[in-house]
Amino acid sequence: MHYITQVTLASQVSAAASAFFTTLGVNLASPPGKSVFFNDRVGRLFVRATEQDLDTIERAIQTLNEIAPMVHIKARFIEVQQNDSKSLGFDWYLGNFIHGDVIANGGSSPSLNVPVSAANPLGAFPGNTVSSLIPASAGDQLLTGGLRNSGPALATVTGILTDPNFRVVLHALEQRDGVEALAEPDVTTISGRQTQMRATSIKNVVTGFSFNNGTANNGGNNTGGNNNGGGVNGAVQAPGVAAVTPNTQQLETGPVLDVVPYVLSDGYTINLALIPSVTEFIGYTAIGPNDIPGYNPGTQLGNLTGTTLPVALPNFTIRQVVTTVNVWDNQTVVIGGLVSSTVNNIKDKVPVLADIPILGRLFQNQSKTTVKKNLMIFVTATIVDPSGSRVHSDDDLPFAQTAIPVQPEGYGNASEPVQKVRMPVEP
Repeated sequence: MHYITQVTLASQVSAAASAFFTTLGVNLASPPGKSVFFNDRVGRLFVRATEQDLDTIERAIQTLNEIAPMVHIKARFIEVQQNDSKSLGFDWYLGNFIHGDVIANGGSSPSLNVPVSAANPLGAFPGNTVSSLIPASAGDQLLTGGLRNSGPALATVTGILTDPNFRVVLHALEQRDGVEALAEPDVTTISGRQTQMRATSIKNVVTGFSFNNGTANNGGNNTGGNNNGGGVNGAVQAPGVAAVTPNTQQLETGPVLDVVPYVLSDGYTINLALIPSVTEFIGYTAIGPNDIPGYNPGTQLGNLTGTTLPVALPNFTIRQVVTTVNVWDNQTVVIGGLVSSTVNNIKDKVPVLADIPILGRLFQNQSKTTVKKNLMIFVTATIVDPSGSRVHSDDDLPFAQTAIPVQPEGYGNASEPVQKVRMPVEP
């Protein structure tokens, strides 16, 4: 019946409905007198059959008319400087605080013993006993790889926060310096439908250059009445001087999130297929004439031969994660470990004296600074009705049984393509 939405004859729709009911075990051939008719003007289906067949058809129609649940998706892209993130010192806890005994950590077990400090004045979140804690999975330690000195891995993994935990983490981030909120888009979609949230800006970057050899015009036109005058027709370039024309291209930078939410049959669990990505323009890299495809020092660049051209190539990074996770209604998925590094080289020198061989090093001052940023992505999924109100309250959710729902196969093995792309020069 997938083609009923197309403009077609009512008789074809009736035949399609009859075929569908036949697959459900309804025999419309016997006894004689059974029929199916579809009124396309009012959108009604009339069926003449036995009472048992009518009950089967009614249940099938009710199932087909069931409205798919709606899911509200709210995403937050937050970038934390690496030095500041190490001093932040908060732990990731999974689960809810209902009854006060269901919590779990997203780091290794020793991370539960957090000393009281300025960054974490309360220490570890309280629980009944250590034995009541839900043990962390083997991949959970990777979540804090970009936050702790003890975390050697920088691979990406997903963790799950309940709403109270998420508010604590978000409040802790807001209290720190060096934390930048890149975007906070939100959208409401139907279960099973892909949605995309973009908070991007368009930049025009130089992707290549066109070179034209200079020529000299020795004569003008239409001067003196015989087309052989001494006037100048248009611009004149000296022989061998090249005209460099930049070629530009639009580049979209900023965070993009693709989400496909599925509300599972229990009505509480949401399966999220997440593909967040951030494209960032990081600047240009200068190149010389020999790096240009098709460069001919004899003719193409004229008197610029042997010098460094004012030519640069754009560089940008793409940080992307692909993962699938199951969450309860109104829980938050957090993705961390997407670390980018920026190296700044500073060189100060005394003119002339710094150029003296060997001794010139005494008149130079060089420094190298590395700035690392850790991208954290928070995605909150909430089941809502058409008015935008929550379908379930916190008391209705089965948090007392498990802190997080059963995860799909491969959970904790999120892929993290982090690319550094340099656009090629167009010849």
